[in-house]
Amino acid sequence: MARADFYLAVGALTPYKRFDRTIQAFNTSGKKLVVAGDGPELRKLRSIAGSNVDMRGWVSNENLRQLYRTAKAMVYMGREDFGMVAVEAQACGCPVIAFGEGGMTEIVDDGVSGVLFPAQNEASLLRAMERFESQKWQLAQVCSKVENFSRDSFQTKIKSFIERSATEKSAQSDSLQPA
Repeated sequence: MARADFYLAVGALTPYKRFDRTIQAFNTSGKKLVVAGDGPELRKLRSIAGSNVDMRGWVSNENLRQLYRTAKAMVYMGREDFGMVAVEAQACGCPVIAFGEGGMTEIVDDGVSGVLFPAQNEASLLRAMERFESQKWQLAQVCSKVENFSRDSFQTKIKSFIERSATEKSAQSDSLQPA
């Protein structure tokens, strides 16, 4: 599916996710941004959004997948422990431009599946978008790490961890036995 000429911001519209700064950056750049999400900041964010920012509010899972599949990239300025929206975006082949701290550093492979930026401000995001636009993004490359976060991968890793732990505990018990 062809990528359209818009960026996407997704999530719960709460202060720490910094949607306000994302919207301000897009107001400055004039580039098109679609914001999908609901929360206590929705009214405030709508009031600061320029005409190039489409505030969708809550969208269905089907509509969200369609946005992920067609957006140029997903933009995320918040600091998260993990960041499921980045995994969802990449699973749909959508590169991620994200603040480079917290869980996003485990999800976004800088220069491969997206771009990480160093500060939660407009200038840093705008520089990251320029860097993003200067590169070509291949679907397989964008999706390359997503399988690490699948249910099958989790189950395999947790089983392996439990087996290793049991083996180590057994080895320790054996070494503590009197000769």
